[in-house]
Amino acid sequence: MLEQFAYVAQIVGVGLVVASLVYVGRQLQQNTETMRQNAAGYYLGLQERLCGEVASSREFAQQWLRAATDFDSLDDVDKQRVMLFEWRAFTGWNQLFQLRQNGLVPDSQWHELLWSMKNFGSRKSAERAWSAFKGAFEQRFQDFVSRHMM
Repeated sequence: MLEQFAYVAQIVGVGLVVASLVYVGRQLQQNTETMRQNAAGYYLGLQERLCGEVASSREFAQQWLRAATDFDSLDDVDKQRVMLFEWRAFTGWNQLFQLRQNGLVPDSQWHELLWSMKNFGSRKSAERAWSAFKGAFEQRFQDFVSRHMM
């Protein structure tokens, strides 16, 4: 009788272990989905911050356009403004790079990021800013930027 009770207890124990593993698996799946949604929100916010500044200020849009090809013609204040704008782009790209390394950025957003790095990264102001700021980033991101930006 005691032996039968032990068998029943083992079966119940195995069932509880399986149930807890299923629960943990679902929790991990939900957490990963939440992290992906947060990454997507970050991506959209970055695009809004960068594009919004250029789109909402004619003055800055003119400086941004001039900085693309003739960065040296800007006065010191405008150079700093554009450099800080580029800094925001680099830090945003770095964050998305880190999220991609963790599997949280889908291919569609990743291809958009690569496109924007190639097109916006070839601007004189971006090149100048990258020269000034690249040392702030880890080597893996520096190598990534070297392959995709310039």
